[in-house]
Amino acid sequence: MRRIRCILAAVLLLLCCGCQNASPETDDTPLPAAFTAKIAVTHGALEFEADLTVSADGTAQTALTAPEAVASLSITQNADGCCFSFLGLTLETPPAFLPDASFANLLYAAVNTLRSDTADRTVAGYGNSTIYTSKTEAGDIFSLTCTQDGTPQSLSMEGQDLHVTFSDFTVSE
Repeated sequence: MRRIRCILAAVLLLLCCGCQNASPETDDTPLPAAFTAKIAVTHGALEFEADLTVSADGTAQTALTAPEAVASLSITQNADGCCFSFLGLTLETPPAFLPDASFANLLYAAVNTLRSDTADRTVAGYGNSTIYTSKTEAGDIFSLTCTQDGTPQSLSMEGQDLHVTFSDFTVSE
């Protein structure tokens, strides 16, 4: 009987702390202050490709490259508002006028949360990847998957049916 208790105690100890990969609320910021990347985005039924440029001041520019019909659309966002440029036309709008569920707003919110050193997030190892899970200010839960060296691979926001795949990721200065 004593042997069974020792085995149960050892199993409980291993379950509670021995092989745990996740650590809540880490100070790691999975995205640098400034970077560029090519992204492939699926948001509901929409699919497109774009060049994403994030500057150290928090400005994010998403320049769509495919499909051809929207290849000249560029969306520039910062805390003060959003600017849409398409075929030489420009429209500026304050943040309040941009729909919360637009892919641009969702991506911008996730990127800013990931760049923040004060955001709550959990980190879990999965194979050769690290998965960061966090929540935007609007309450949307998302996950960023990175390679072992910290290069972003994908971002998913299941509640909004948003999936982003990163390639050619480069840290800017």
